[in-house]
Amino acid sequence: MLGWFFSRYFWVIVLFATALVLVRCAPEKDVDISSKLVPVKWVSEEILIARRGGDLFQFNGKKLKKINYDANLLTTASIPELFNKPNQNTIFFTEQDKYRSHQYINIEGEKHRVRRGYSRRALGMNQGFPKFESIEFYSYHHLGEIGLLTFRDDHVQKRHLPLSYKGNQSAPIVIPNQLSNMFFAYQSGCSSEGIKGICYRSGWVLDKDLVVQSHFQLPADDILYVKEKLSCFSCGCGCYTQEQAYAVGDKVYMHIAGFPIKDSKRGLYQIVGLKDGETEWKQVIKGRIEPPLAFSPSGCMVAYYKVSYFGDNLKVKNFCD
Repeated sequence: MLGWFFSRYFWVIVLFATALVLVRCAPEKDVDISSKLVPVKWVSEEILIARRGGDLFQFNGKKLKKINYDANLLTTASIPELFNKPNQNTIFFTEQDKYRSHQYINIEGEKHRVRRGYSRRALGMNQGFPKFESIEFYSYHHLGEIGLLTFRDDHVQKRHLPLSYKGNQSAPIVIPNQLSNMFFAYQSGCSSEGIKGICYRSGWVLDKDLVVQSHFQLPADDILYVKEKLSCFSCGCGCYTQEQAYAVGDKVYMHIAGFPIKDSKRGLYQIVGLKDGETEWKQVIKGRIEPPLAFSPSGCMVAYYKVSYFGDNLKVKNFCD
């Protein structure tokens, strides 16, 4: 009797270990692009427009209805005229240092180094994600300060961005707020001080004139961090992971995607504590959700494409319930 018990116990352990190995070693499920439903935009709080290939659909959270193709339904709101590029590039000049050349501009008689928004770690270049969405800004780096540059009739104006963490002076990325004419800017580049899994960087809420309304240090936990592994062969795991920020009213979200990251850590995070300055991550959607995401006019609803071995589906989450 005892031998039967131990024999049965042994096979339970073997089956459990086999299942665990299969789960850990199973390849990432491929997404069928031809059948993927991409959320485009909400035309109201109840109706979402989604696209599959060249076909458009209405989605009410439960049912899909094919509609006639209309290019106007694919357009998204345009951003205000920002004068974020000069009329001519001759106001810039290049100088070579010991290692490489850099671009500069003279502002009020002082030389400022000019840079573009910096996205760290190649952000999903080998994952086939949609292009990272942001506004192309020139920024400056001068005497330990950073900021944005605007141009009107070749007159250059500096928009200073105070650093919450001065050890990171990487060029900021700017995205429009989806519910207002304001903007959110943040550093994608990290400074970790040699501590793995840590990412010190600053974020800013800007008004329509790019004037800072608030600034803060983003949560220090680096959700994108994963230990390098053979499955990330070529340029490292950073080439397979991506973060995409969304500014929606008074809330900021970060979408985390890419197969090296555990499913339990992927999904959508809200940056909470923006008004207090002590920010932290709050995971509001868990699992493998594919970019892009679409938020409703009120910001209460978000549509996303959820990938699972049990079936891929277009889903809607209500944050205001």
